[in-house]
Parts: sequence; structure tokens; C-alpha cells
Amino acid sequence: MIEFNVVVPEKLCYQADDNNNQKLLGRSITVVKDAHSLMKKQYNAKATPEVILTDSNDNIIYRGKIDDRAVDIGKWKNFSGHNYLKDAIEATLQGKEVLIKSTLPRGCFI
Repeated sequence: MIEFNVVVPEKLCYQADDNNNQKLLGRSITVVKDAHSLMKKQYNAKATPEVILTDSNDNIIYRGKIDDRAVDIGKWKNFSGHNYLKDAIEATLQGKEVLIKSTLPRGCFI
């Protein structure tokens, strides 16, 4: 089973949409407001956006950038050449090892 949660950090909770009808890879997304930074502390999250993919035992499988479009803060490529999150999800679903386990996220510090 795959479950997607979008965690909105404390600083952005006032902007978060409570609409949970979003979809990712054909599955529902749950928006979680981390108003007291509990999840941020639990996973030692540093930036937004930063993805953290865990298994059913809460072990981190991948953490970092979604893809390679962000070159630096405020600098983006027009297209993605590598989708780290998609690759990690697909490898996990196929029972394979995730080859790239972490990347440095580019975004605002939280």
C-alpha cells in the first residue's frame, strides 16, 4: 500500500489548503499541517520542498529533491532530466534497492 502525505511546515500552515482531493500517481494525497514542527523534528527536515520516502516501518528509503529541476535557490531548469522521487518509488514497489538514497534539497529553509 502506498500513502502520500504532504506535510506543510509550521511557517506555512496559514497558507495550507485543507483540500485533500489532490492526486499524486493516481492516489489521494493527505495534507498534514505540522503546526508544532513535530514531523519536521522527527525526520530532521531542513527545506521545503524536501521529500522523505519511508517504508511501512518508518525507515527512510529516500530523502531530498523531487527531481533535478532546481539548480539553486530561485534558479530552475525548464525540464527535469532525473526524477529522484519517482525512481525511488518505482524501485521500492518492484522490491529493488533505491540507487540514489539522498540528494540535497534546494528550497527555503524551514
